[in-house]
Amino acid sequence: MMGRVRNAVAALGLLFCTYSLAGAETCAPTFAAVDPEAAAAAAEAEERAYDAMEEDIARDRADGLYAMRYSHHSLPLDSEIRIHAKAEQDDLARDVYLMLMRLDMALSLAGVTNFPDRDRRPVDLHLLDSTVDTGNLGDSTCPGRRCEVNLYPPLWRDKPREALNFTLAHDMFHVVQEKLHPSVDRCEATWWIEGTAEWFANLAVHGQDDSRGFLASWDTAIRNLRLIDVEYAAVAFWFWAAELNGPTYPLEVARLGEAALSRPSAIASHMTPEEWSNLMFMHLSDALAFPDGRPARIAPDPGPALEQDAGVVTLSGPALSLQRGQVMLEPGLWTLTLDAASPGTVALLAHESEAGFDELRPGVPVRRFFGCNDGGALLFAAGFGSTGETMARLRIAEAEGGGDCGSCMQGTWEMTTPRDPTAESERPADMRALLAAPAEMTTQIIHDWDGPRLTLMPQGHYRWADPKTYLTTGSGPDGAAEVVTRLSANEETGRFEEREGLLLFRKDSALSTGTTSFSTGALSGGDTFTDPWAFVPVLPQPYRLASCAGAEMVWERATNPDMHTTRVFRRID
Repeated sequence: MMGRVRNAVAALGLLFCTYSLAGAETCAPTFAAVDPEAAAAAAEAEERAYDAMEEDIARDRADGLYAMRYSHHSLPLDSEIRIHAKAEQDDLARDVYLMLMRLDMALSLAGVTNFPDRDRRPVDLHLLDSTVDTGNLGDSTCPGRRCEVNLYPPLWRDKPREALNFTLAHDMFHVVQEKLHPSVDRCEATWWIEGTAEWFANLAVHGQDDSRGFLASWDTAIRNLRLIDVEYAAVAFWFWAAELNGPTYPLEVARLGEAALSRPSAIASHMTPEEWSNLMFMHLSDALAFPDGRPARIAPDPGPALEQDAGVVTLSGPALSLQRGQVMLEPGLWTLTLDAASPGTVALLAHESEAGFDELRPGVPVRRFFGCNDGGALLFAAGFGSTGETMARLRIAEAEGGGDCGSCMQGTWEMTTPRDPTAESERPADMRALLAAPAEMTTQIIHDWDGPRLTLMPQGHYRWADPKTYLTTGSGPDGAAEVVTRLSANEETGRFEEREGLLLFRKDSALSTGTTSFSTGALSGGDTFTDPWAFVPVLPQPYRLASCAGAEMVWERATNPDMHTTRVFRRID
């Protein structure tokens, strides 16, 4: 009998499997081993509780339990739902039936349509007075040709009605699972059985926080277990999977057969490296969400500080897990390279400013920078899609000259504040003539990048570039006219120095290369040009370096600084 257990119990990682009123099946626990005598005593106590519940059900029926039969063809579950309740529970029974109607839309979203006749089974839904607490708020089973769902209203005395509806949705989805995929082993595929039922309950009943406890245990579980062993907490995975692939995905996966649900190799082959990377990014960025759009708020743990061995840190763990740890670095410029990884492994490296992640490619180095006064920590994570014990190894090396303040600025930066206006007087005469379009013509500027890019190189060299396109359109006596000037290379170069806290730039040369094409109703043509000027935003002088934190650099005008003259750059490389 499948049931929806309380979060406080399930978050401990205990396995509640397919109990039935006639007895209890056993499943091997997937978390740490427990004392055998204690486990046997707990199993015996739980079996006694179910025996007592069976007696309560029999007594309720003998005391005049009656059935309200609803025959309809809208609910995909079946053509007949029988709700069994005592007479004084009539109002509650009707509310439950209305909730079944609400399930129609959610089941349709999940890809459930009317079942073939051979799969139809009447569904008996019991509202029971039993107060025997087995940890289940509701349960379901499908013996023979019927399915039975039991709900225990006494356990909801201090809870809102939506909590009952939530559990009803969870357990009715177990009926769907049994009807569509009766061969799936409920002990081997608990992560699918309970995880998708919990996902569906959130799809059907919005605004509930019943799954918060399971979500809180997801981060710990996915670091210690294979995905297929995570159980109830796998609801976080199904939140992500259904958002990425659509709400029909959780049931579509089961159509691949039991092997896809209980063997790491099948899951590993079914999820692409890009999907593993997306799952890791969404989880580590704490961007997972409920089906109704509310943030899941998992607050992932960055993991322990990783010890370096000859400039190398290593992550390892079981298949289908998500490992992570922190790489501690001193101030300066560092090169980090994914030195080796098991097949199917995807590795991510955080930006030093918590602005996202880079996906690491084997043998392709990335650089990270830390301020001149203090170091920092980077999150190194690996998601393992292979089938055995897996590994990812990161090599760390300090770049040449990486310890001084100048190296903090070295690299390519993109300005994120608005572009500086370019002084008209500094435009070459031929550019001013080119842009002097007739009044009936309009010019649109299309920039290649969000902001101009500044590259600061060793020995005080810089490059300031801003490629763009001018699209001038209008109409004349010969019809439509268009002039396209493409500045594919548009940059100035020179030298810079830091003097008494000020950054001083001296331009050595400027160059603009590109093409011009024009067309009208009667004429078309084009030209390629190279001119000793560059149409880039002016770098006002002088600047003061306000901060250089690695991923962000902030400059202020040295004279009369204000918000309009502050320049903020984000690191590109």
